[in-house]
Parts: sequence; C-alpha cells; structure tokens
Amino acid sequence: MAVNWRSGNSLRGSSDEAAKNKIQENRLARTRQVISRLHRALVLTVTLATLACLSGCSGIVSGPSTQGAAPPQTYSISGTISPVAGGSGATVTLSGAAKATSTADSSGNFTFSGLANGTYTVTPTHAGYTFNPSSLNVTVNGANINTGMNFTATALTFNLSGTISPAATGSGAKVA
Repeated sequence: MAVNWRSGNSLRGSSDEAAKNKIQENRLARTRQVISRLHRALVLTVTLATLACLSGCSGIVSGPSTQGAAPPQTYSISGTISPVAGGSGATVTLSGAAKATSTADSSGNFTFSGLANGTYTVTPTHAGYTFNPSSLNVTVNGANINTGMNFTATALTFNLSGTISPAATGSGAKVA
C-alpha cells in the first residue's frame, strides 16, 4: 500500500476523495451548462415575444381564436336628381330592406350608406315638383349602387281661368 509522504495517509483514500470531487465538479459543470442554456432560451423567448407585441401582436395566441366574427359588409345607394332647381333640397326616401331619408345636396346628389344586401325602393319628393320616374326599385347584392339611380324633376305649373260676373261690374277688372 502506498503512503502519502507528507501526511502519512494512504493514497487510496486520497484517490477516492479526488474521484468524488471530480464527479461533483463534472455534475456542477453540467448543471451550470443546463442553467446557462435555459437562461439563453428564456432571454430569447422574452425578446421575441416583446418584438412580436411591439409590431402589433395583441398577445400570445394558443388554441382557437376568441374574436367575434367580422362585422357584416355594408353598401350604398347613390343617385342624382336633375335639374338642380328641382333636385337641390329634395327629400329622398328609402324603403324596403331598410328605411331612411336623405336630403339631396345643392347639386341634387343623394346617398344612402350602411345598407345590407336586399331590395329597396327610392322615392324623391320636393314641393312644387313631380319626378320621372316617381320611384325606382333596386337590389343591393354585394356591391354599391351608383348608376341608374337618376330622377328628373319637373316644376308644376298652374293655369287660372275664370269669369267675373255680372259682366257690367267685371268689365276691365284686374285680377292680382
């Protein structure tokens, strides 16, 4: 049996102790490597999550989305009433799948917006005018309606005629 010349202890005990220390050092080194790798993975995950959120992400998504369905698509109906004298300020009524009123602008243009697909009737009115056509039917089906919705306004005219009697008192009379 060999003996350590300084301490007088057997070398066998020293080599067992050295082997145990070497095993513990190896375990500690491997543990440090695992911790280092986990730390790098965590830093990378946090960095990527931060970048994703800064570029518009509202959160980390897992599983099915809980957002509601997109709002339904809506459309518009537009047209013109001419001439401007009869169109400007005219009231335009929408009936059918939805009901609404609009006032034509100073150029006789009108618009109904926010409409769902469906069948509608458009009818203009303005005191002292008639319209040709008197109303138009239109079907909205996945697109805006901005052609063919035109009306022509015609000013109403009146004729007044009559007789003043007795003729003796009405001769030469002026009617205002």
